Amino acid sequence: LANSVGSGGTTTTFIDGGAITANTLTVDKITSGTTSVLNGGVFTLGNAGVVLNGFSGVGGFESTVNNRYALMAFQETPSSNTAAAIGASSYSNGAPAIHAFSTFDLNYNSFYTAVALSTNTSALNSRYNRSIGTPNNIGLVPYNATTLDALDNAGYFAYYGPTASNRIAEAFVANTTTQSAIVCRRFDTTGATMLFDAYICNASYSLQTTTGGIYSAGGYLPFTGTHDGLIEVTDAPIVGDIVVDYQVEAVLDVSNIVMLYKKSTTANQKGVIGVCIQVFDVPPTDWDEYLDAGEIDPVTGNPIPNPTPVPNPMYYPIPAGQKVIHINALGEGLINVCGEGGDIEIGDLIVTSSIAGKGMKQADDFVRSITVAKSRQAVTFSSPTDIQQIACIYLGG
Repeated sequence: LANSVGSGGTTTTFIDGGAITANTLTVDKITSGTTSVLNGGVFTLGNAGVVLNGFSGVGGFESTVNNRYALMAFQETPSSNTAAAIGASSYSNGAPAIHAFSTFDLNYNSFYTAVALSTNTSALNSRYNRSIGTPNNIGLVPYNATTLDALDNAGYFAYYGPTASNRIAEAFVANTTTQSAIVCRRFDTTGATMLFDAYICNASYSLQTTTGGIYSAGGYLPFTGTHDGLIEVTDAPIVGDIVVDYQVEAVLDVSNIVMLYKKSTTANQKGVIGVCIQVFDVPPTDWDEYLDAGEIDPVTGNPIPNPTPVPNPMYYPIPAGQKVIHINALGEGLINVCGEGGDIEIGDLIVTSSIAGKGMKQADDFVRSITVAKSRQAVTFSSPTDIQQIACIYLGG
């Protein structure tokens, strides 16, 4: 030990080497340049030798051992239920800069923040049923982990009632399970029954809803009404081909019927409904059995099954040898026609021809059960078998 008296009469004690017994040292401050090393950890003041993204710190806690936190903060005795850890946990750019741990339960009470050092960007993430709670039954819940530009980008925002299970409304952001940019759901006052939902920019649609309706005071622009259903793989309609109702496969509710369609095969065929716009090799998301079956653990990358998956009320198992088809049945679009009924003028009605899937000019101007569309352009055919695709207004339903 060495003492030095300053110009103001104060005494400064310098310590160089030796050991200090626990609980025997009281100081007002530790000056810059102090460094202490213990059990693979380094504490420094000044920290001039460490620069992160162009910045240096007043002090620093450094872990020199992989899988050890540089700084820990906890309530009372550390345990799996109360401990929180701060600092990167491993030597990798994707390691979280801040970790927090708490009980894994339905109280939504744990989160972590990840920082990708290589790109200087960050994202807030969490495992299932974790959140940051706020007053008045409002929860901000970090949720799924989806990869976007090599970063974890996901979140979950929710408004809850008295408890998490009594939520009134919820909205997911960047939801990996449904592959949606945004998922919105509205429940009844008990939180048990979902009343409405909306999936924005998912794997199949710009906007999808499985329950409830869509209201637009200003109308829809442009408008084309589409049905989905099933068709035999052997039918193989192409885009623009006419299809007809064949049989009811299932009744899901008063507004949703699963129909099996067939490509038209005879002239003036009844049951015409519209034209094929797509046959799906992989069914669209509204045909999935569950709306929310689980998620991906953002730490391990392994699936985490949802203990209470949300069933899809529109689900219907696709029989072998069939595929999902979308057809245009109202509004504007295109239709495949042939010259079997003669040349077509604007305003002529369209019916099925004897060429499978192709339409022709109707013999009169009365809309009938056999009418599928009205022409919006004139076309001249070179022969009865000449096939062309023309603009039309769909009238089948």
